[in-house]
Amino acid sequence: MRGALANSTSILNAALDAVSGKLLILDATGRILSANRAWTRFLRRERFARPAIGRDFRTLDIVRPDDADAEGFFAGLNDIIPGLPSDFSCTYRLAMKKREHWFHIRAVRTGSGAMSRIIVALDDVTDMHRARRAVNRLSLHLSDVKQQERTRIARDLHDTTSQHLTAMSLNLMVLR
Repeated sequence: MRGALANSTSILNAALDAVSGKLLILDATGRILSANRAWTRFLRRERFARPAIGRDFRTLDIVRPDDADAEGFFAGLNDIIPGLPSDFSCTYRLAMKKREHWFHIRAVRTGSGAMSRIIVALDDVTDMHRARRAVNRLSLHLSDVKQQERTRIARDLHDTTSQHLTAMSLNLMVLR
């Protein structure tokens, strides 16, 4: 029996490590049961606390309590641990070593009671967030350029129309 359990645990850990995304498995109380290599490398690279097995996930420094997004993050996580919703996700900002990063975290509860588990996935969505901001800036710039062009065309129409009316007026005076 112990051999089968050890084999299953080994297979699970190998499968988690094969995934390039950052994954954790938590117990029903929010304590870390397993962390894949991607998660461990991320925390080590960014000099966060290492995800010690048995540590409460909420004590990791991946969200700082004073960040604007922290309240929603912690509220969602505190709700999923006792099993209120079966899943939770949010996107949050985190100032890291050299620049600001954006992360999307998803947590899904499986099972029920003491045997339930929570799978936590963390994705760096910084590039996508920056691309959206760039698209928004370009969209605003395009709107400004369109408005400037409309103003220029209106001014040109006004000036040429005024010149044409003046010329017609002079022609009419000459004809009388």
